[in-house]
Amino acid sequence: MPSTTKGITEMLNHFFGQQAAIAIGSPDTLYVGLATVVFTSATIDSAACNEVTGGSYARIAITNNDGDATEWATVTTGTLLTSNTNPVVFVESTAAWGTVKTVFLSNVLSGAGSIFWYKNLTTPVVVGDNTIVTIAAGDLQVSMA
Repeated sequence: MPSTTKGITEMLNHFFGQQAAIAIGSPDTLYVGLATVVFTSATIDSAACNEVTGGSYARIAITNNDGDATEWATVTTGTLLTSNTNPVVFVESTAAWGTVKTVFLSNVLSGAGSIFWYKNLTTPVVVGDNTIVTIAAGDLQVSMA
């Protein structure tokens, strides 16, 4: 999952002391969402991402425990990435969600917020009625690239 321009900008500004007032720190929770378009711009935001709606869809919360590799693998110098350690399971759809083409990580449960990372799916997933979307452990590979 590459980082978005917004994600890199906020992390660099925070690291180098330019955004101390917003104190982005490590969010307590990250939210996994699904979109029906391929993200083509690193500046994508939640208002323009064509997120799935309806049919019981909701972003999935992942607790972000500081110093605890319960949900995210520890980054090593050999891989320079982290990944989800557990499957991400969405609630069963009660109506068609369309064709999911992108998975993303946001800092809010719903609506406007920041999308920090995304992954365009190699094979889009058609989500019909009564479908459970599952992202396998290790499939959300996050890097600064």
